[in-house]
Amino acid sequence: MLPDFPKLKSKLRAILNQRMKQTAYGGGIVSRVRRFSVHEGQGFIMQRADRSVGKTEFRERSVEQRLTKDELISLSPKDLIEKVDKMAAEMARQTTKDLFEEMHKVTSETGNVVDGKSRPFSFNLFLEGLRKVDVDFDNLGNLSGMTIVVPPEIGKRIPELLEHWKSDEEYKRRFDEVMAIKREEWRVREGRRKLVN
Repeated sequence: MLPDFPKLKSKLRAILNQRMKQTAYGGGIVSRVRRFSVHEGQGFIMQRADRSVGKTEFRERSVEQRLTKDELISLSPKDLIEKVDKMAAEMARQTTKDLFEEMHKVTSETGNVVDGKSRPFSFNLFLEGLRKVDVDFDNLGNLSGMTIVVPPEIGKRIPELLEHWKSDEEYKRRFDEVMAIKREEWRVREGRRKLVN
C-alpha cells in the first residue's frame, strides 16, 4: 500500500485554490466588483437604487485540466503553477464575459445605455453616460470607486482627451455641474440607507 499524505494534500489544494482565485479575480475589471458567496439556491433577487427589482440566475462556469499519469509524475512545481494560471486566466475570461453580458442586460432594462450611434468618443458622450449612473463619493466629497471601461482603442486616446478636457474651461464648468448634481444624488441616497443597530 502506498503512503497517503492527507494533510499535505489538503494544504497543497488550499494553496492552489488561493493562487487560482488571486489570478482569476485579482486583476482586471472583475477584481473591482464586490463579491459574496451564496451557498444555496439557483439565483438571487436584488433591489436596484431606483427601487426596481432584478432577478439573476447563477451560471455554471468551469475549467478542466487533465493530466496523464506520466505527466503527473514529471510535473514540476513551476509546471503546476503554469497550469493553474492558465485555468485561472480562462475562468477570468468567462467571468468577465458574464459580467459584461449581465451589465448589458441590466442597463438595457433600466435605460442606462448611451448609444454613440457610431460617433467618436467625446466629452459630450462622456457626460451623457455619467448622467445615467450613480456615482459614489467619500466623506470629503471626492469621487470614490468609479471605474470606466472603454475599448482598447479609446483607452489609448483617454490620456490625451483628459488633458484637453481639463484645460478647457467650458468642459470643466459642465463637468463640475454634473458632479454637483451627482454629489446631491449621493447625499440623498446615503440619507435613505437603512442603518443596522
